[in-house]
Amino acid sequence: MKAKSDGSLASIGTTGTTGAATETSLSKLKSRSLEPMTGLAMWSSDAQVIELPKGDRGLGFSILDYQDPLNPNETVIVIRSLVPGGVAQQDGRLIPGDRLLAVNDMNLENASLDQAVQALKGAQRGVVKILVAKPLPLPDSATLSSIHSGEVRYGL
Repeated sequence: MKAKSDGSLASIGTTGTTGAATETSLSKLKSRSLEPMTGLAMWSSDAQVIELPKGDRGLGFSILDYQDPLNPNETVIVIRSLVPGGVAQQDGRLIPGDRLLAVNDMNLENASLDQAVQALKGAQRGVVKILVAKPLPLPDSATLSSIHSGEVRYGL
């Protein structure tokens, strides 16, 4: 399993600071980022709805596509990182590693990274419903094979 690409959703998760006080408070926050994925990632079959307010700065997270462990010919969309001080980090319910299943009424279970980016960018300002599956705990590392991650980053 390897991460194929990383969509740094500029309009979804950018931070801009407008003053020294804001810069100071943001610098104290640490980004929660998905470490390079190794092993077999699996997600809960129970989906959770998380509602986040989308404003000028977006939703405050980036995504990547990841080879589906159950179907090697397909990919899944996964939360890669949270923007420090962004909406998602302040809310606290989304975490790196969550599988993105839907945005509002758009199903993303079999979507490409581009489709997921467009769903997130296209969501109107206001409350956005995000459906995610939480990652399951990893089995003992001795049972996992070593898999190299190769991700390509690009900005939107």
